[in-house]
Amino acid sequence: MPVSSAVAPRRRYDATRRRERAEQDKRETRRRLVEAGQRLFLGKGYSATTIAEIASEAGVSSQTVYLSFAGKAELLRRVADVAVAGDDDEKVRMSDRATFQAILTERAPSRKLAMTVDLMAGVAVRMAPVWRAYREAAAVDRRAADDRAA
Repeated sequence: MPVSSAVAPRRRYDATRRRERAEQDKRETRRRLVEAGQRLFLGKGYSATTIAEIASEAGVSSQTVYLSFAGKAELLRRVADVAVAGDDDEKVRMSDRATFQAILTERAPSRKLAMTVDLMAGVAVRMAPVWRAYREAAAVDRRAADDRAA
């Protein structure tokens, strides 16, 4: 009786779910780091906050902080981005957000002005404590100083 040499075709490996999960984990880690950085920068001050404290507060290693952000100045920049946007959705530009789009499409000048004032007031309230952290950071960190000047 002859032995069959037919080999069953290999099933193709699809890593889509694995990649999606890794990307989701990465976003979650960055979110926790930004929240920890915000609490510490605004609570203790930029200079008094260490990478190790940020890592501990976020539940990750110091190496993870450096893999996620180039350093404290970049993390502070992200804290500012979140304060301006009002959320941590990195994929949506400010100009693509619903509030901004509503302002652009509003036809009544008085309503458009009121909507713009509301938007800017919200940004100002969220950014005020971050600007204090930036002032302190700019005195000790060249990258933060460059960001603040930009």
